[in-house]
Amino acid sequence: MFSRNLRFLLMFLCLLLGYLNLRSDRLLLAAIAFAAAAFLLVGYFRYGAVWLATRQLKRGKLPRAKRLLAETPNPLWLGRPQRSQFYFVNGLIASRESRPDDAEENFLRALEIGMRSPKDTAVVHLHLASNCLEMGDRDGARNHMDKATQLPLNPALAPWVASLKSKINAHDTAMTKSSPSPS
Repeated sequence: MFSRNLRFLLMFLCLLLGYLNLRSDRLLLAAIAFAAAAFLLVGYFRYGAVWLATRQLKRGKLPRAKRLLAETPNPLWLGRPQRSQFYFVNGLIASRESRPDDAEENFLRALEIGMRSPKDTAVVHLHLASNCLEMGDRDGARNHMDKATQLPLNPALAPWVASLKSKINAHDTAMTKSSPSPS
């Protein structure tokens, strides 16, 4: 959960402490410092800065979130929860930048990998429903809305769910009124 620069600074300090302890024949302390450096390096590849990027996006700092995600060396090396969150956050960024095709691709990848909880999966489906509405795909929106409402939802999302449902239903009502009645 460190930024890349902080992580590398800590690794450098651990390596320096390990070296100094090794030169002073404090082998146990040197081993601990080298192990800490190795742990920080593995964490860089396994966890990246995905959770930091998520936090920055929640705060409305889109450029910082993008930069933190760009620090990820290879999303395939991330653990499953971090990898799904990586694609989810990328989808949110694409959505906010009005790139619905990229958003949909990233959201679907996040679902394919598997979100951490059913509530998180429901949120991804809600974003996909919203994205489908933006692209004019009412059937896709309805499909994702149905999937989202079958999962447990955070009660705080109720206004958003109601808004999405009303937009989908408004289109259905407009289609019913505009279609000619059989005579």
